[in-house]
Amino acid sequence: MNQDILKKRIQKQITQIKRLRESFDNLSNEFRKNPDSFNEWCEYEWCKNIFGNGLIRLRQITKQNFFFIETISLLATTRYIFELSVWLYLVDKDAKYGLVYYWELLETQLKYYRDTLKQLHREINLLNKFDQKDRQATLKATLNIFKSIVEDTERDFEISDAIRRAMTEVDIEAYKKFSIYIDDAKINGYGFQAYLVETKAIPQVQRAIAEIEKKLSEFQLHVDTEIMNIIPKRWNWRQMAQKVGKEEEYDYIYTYTSKLIHATPASLTTNQKNLELSEVYIFLRYIYVNLCEIIALAKKQLKII
Repeated sequence: MNQDILKKRIQKQITQIKRLRESFDNLSNEFRKNPDSFNEWCEYEWCKNIFGNGLIRLRQITKQNFFFIETISLLATTRYIFELSVWLYLVDKDAKYGLVYYWELLETQLKYYRDTLKQLHREINLLNKFDQKDRQATLKATLNIFKSIVEDTERDFEISDAIRRAMTEVDIEAYKKFSIYIDDAKINGYGFQAYLVETKAIPQVQRAIAEIEKKLSEFQLHVDTEIMNIIPKRWNWRQMAQKVGKEEEYDYIYTYTSKLIHATPASLTTNQKNLELSEVYIFLRYIYVNLCEIIALAKKQLKII
């Protein structure tokens, strides 16, 4: 196809996608009415919540994206919309998946806080390590200064400058490590920052973990065995896509996106670093059609709830 024609089609498709923003805005408001009456053990409440939040996210996507089409951003957006559509079709097919969503939400939050706790312990070890290096570097710089004074050398030493240089070298080494608190440690000191993490941050995360574990226990007491039986041991997007007849979409999208999004040998050595215009158009068209289907699905749900 002629490149100029393709460019015009791409621009038209982008315009059509952006025009859907108002629909997402209006529909999301319908789903988010009466938020104070939310019952966390009712599957229909969760179905309403999923649609409401999903439509808000799509409103944000259509507002913030599509100003400049870049390969990785377009593929990531396509994949996100596909995964969101799987959830929406699941709860449309069977409202019980509303509570499956709640379980997955709790499990995801629990994993996040457990991973955060592990990271905080790594932070403490790292900060203590650099506190020790800081002390050693400062001591070494001080000893060198006094040694120079004793030897009566002609070199002009400034104690504060020498210590500052030694501490800066430690800071530079610290910046090479992934750490949340390095900037704070430069102000508070590595040792005191480690103390703050241990006494302030860790207890907060531990309380969050305990609260979510309590919720998961309550979940198993409140819901029927039928719901517990449909909760997957491990979430698998292809299996979920099969349940709503979207396995072919999964196969195509995940194969394509994985090839270019991940830093695999194939993505690094291939001559094709970006999508061709024809491919850009295909993905934009897919996004538009999927968004229109979601709008129709949302309107159907509004009649049910």
